[in-house]
Amino acid sequence: MTVGATTDTLACGLAFAEAYAAGDEVRLETLLAPDVRQREIAPGEIVKLRGAPEVLREAREFLAAYDSHETLAVDVERVGERVRAGTRWRLRRGDDAWIVEWWEFLTVDDGRISAIDVVCSGAVREAGAGAA
Repeated sequence: MTVGATTDTLACGLAFAEAYAAGDEVRLETLLAPDVRQREIAPGEIVKLRGAPEVLREAREFLAAYDSHETLAVDVERVGERVRAGTRWRLRRGDDAWIVEWWEFLTVDDGRISAIDVVCSGAVREAGAGAA
């Protein structure tokens, strides 16, 4: 693999993580291959999705469950030929707040994400949040 391809792969992973963190569905769509495959492990569920519209729908529905989200951290690095994107958010609904963290392992082909494997913490109530 050439140095240019390595940089492009990492840049694609970073653009994906930033677009997802911003809830930028238009940008996400440009980064996803039309037939992207996503597999996700989250507490109590295993999710399998196929195609950019399904991946975008899943992200939209997740965000819709909360009033707001705040990005606390985004970390991206290479893992062999793949990209690992780690993201942590604070989610809010009314006075309640949760922290969620996930690690996505991305396969990038021809500058677009063709596969996403996700491990998610699930939304965990933030210490001191909400009514006591």
